[in-house]
Formats: sequence, structure tokens, C-alpha cells
Amino acid sequence: MDFYKVIDKDGLIRIEAAEGARLTVRQERDAARLLSVYVPDDMRRKGTGSALLALAEKECLGRGAKYMEAAFSDEQQEIPSFLEASGYMIDEGPEMISFDRKALFGKKEIELMLMEDYPGTVFKGIGELNLDEYKAMYRIINRLGLGLTWDDICTFSRSLSGVLFDEKNRPQVVVFCSLCKKVLTIEVVGAMPKTGQKYVLAAFAGLVLNIIENAGINSVKKIVGIVSDPGVKLFVKKIAEKGVVPQRDCGTCYAKKELTDAGYEELEQPEDALTEGKEILWHKEVHTVRNQPNIGWKVCWMNHKK
Repeated sequence: MDFYKVIDKDGLIRIEAAEGARLTVRQERDAARLLSVYVPDDMRRKGTGSALLALAEKECLGRGAKYMEAAFSDEQQEIPSFLEASGYMIDEGPEMISFDRKALFGKKEIELMLMEDYPGTVFKGIGELNLDEYKAMYRIINRLGLGLTWDDICTFSRSLSGVLFDEKNRPQVVVFCSLCKKVLTIEVVGAMPKTGQKYVLAAFAGLVLNIIENAGINSVKKIVGIVSDPGVKLFVKKIAEKGVVPQRDCGTCYAKKELTDAGYEELEQPEDALTEGKEILWHKEVHTVRNQPNIGWKVCWMNHKK
């Protein structure tokens, strides 16, 4: 079987088989992250996926990677056995939950909490940040170890996602989200260390106002997210106490494998067939998989939050 490397740009690497199987990873220093893998039905259980994974591991190992990791929802039922067979250890992560938007805004006390005014704070969409504010946003990203690249940030909604600044114009909370087919997926809620609950609530209020002003509240039918940040957990608890309990959408999993030189000796490097713009097609492809949009950042996030 012939394999080709079709993406090798800014740490993003994609290897494809001529018959349609494909696997994409991203490497950042000593961490390699498995982002997606697809094997057509008629090619499964023939070693194609394992071959792709081994080629990606060898490629990343040669560039200094010490381990490969992956994050995925437990809906991807074939992934655990596939990874375990290749030597990965798998742990369970936090749950992904969802709220019905009408249920949230149907409770007056919850609506008031979601739209409360916090004097002195400002929530700015990432599309309206100036250069200094962008740098401030990255300070939070780097402090939290999220590993978000510019390529990742471009996959979030620029009008709805944003940064909350406090009364002294200091960044306190970042919120990154995506809106697709009336499902608002809140991908990241990251607060600076020792940030008070007030600022987390203010960030949610800013997000709601951004939705109303830029998309319209009726553009959202369902709100989805993974709850791990302490401030967000308290926020969800307060909502539940007011009578709106979230639904469990799915669980999450985290997989990791230490990389060594053993086992790759007979593997031949895939032939270079680099294709301009292929990374854009990869992002579109991932968006077709339930609960996987913007998977690029989730792997490193799961490592910190599992």
C-alpha cells in the first residue's frame, strides 16, 4: 500500500493512503497530538489504520516528539481498541453536557443571571481586538497551557468568541466557541489563576450579548460544552439549583503513548505529495464529526484537565 504525506505545515502533518484512508497529527515541541483518523469501511481490520499511526509516530519521533496523545468522545467506540492495540493508555475525562436554550431563557432568574451587567468589565469579540489585546489574550492561553495555534483560533467564531477585560483593562477570561446548525459549542472557557467567579459570570454575560447582537438569540437551539474549569462548574451548579439540569451528551477520553525508537525500523517514509490548502479541507472534514469541531486544541487541554 502506498502512503503519501499531503500536509506538512506549522506542525500539522497529514498522511494518506492512495485508497482514501488518512490520519492527521500536530506536533508542538516534544508533544505529538493525534487529531483525526479515518479508514473506509472496506479497508478496516486490515492494518491500514495501524500503519498510518505508526508512520505518524515515526515522523514525529524523528522531529523530537517524546509522546503521542489523543482526545476523543466516547461516542467514537472503535477508537479505544484501535489505540490500545498500538500501545496507548486510555483514561476517562470530564463529561460533555448540553442545555436547551429555551429552557435556560424560559427561567426569568436564569435569564437575569446570564444577562447581568458587571460595571467596569468589557467583553470584546476576538474580531475587534487590537494588537495589544491579542497579546493579552495569548497570555491567558499560554498561562493555561492550552496550546492553541493561530490555525486553531481561526476555526472559532470571531464575532461570538472573546476576552473579558476587568476594570483596569486586564484580561481575565477567554471564551472560544463555535456556532453550527443552531448548536453553540463552547469550546474553551479559560480564566487567569485566582480570577473571581464574578469575572466568569461576566464573560458568560458578554457571550450572551454577543450572540444577541451578532447572530440573534434564535440562532441558538442548544448549548454544548465540557465542564472542568472550577468557575464554570459553579456556574452550572447555580443553573441546576434554579431548576434547569443539563443533559449528558457524552463522555470524553484521553490517550497517551510514550514514543521510543523500537518498532519503526522497517517502516518506509511516506512519499511527499504536499498539497496547497489541504489543511483547510481537514478542518472542514473534522466539522462533520459530532462533538469533534476544533479538535486540534482539545488534546492538550484534556491532558491538563483530565
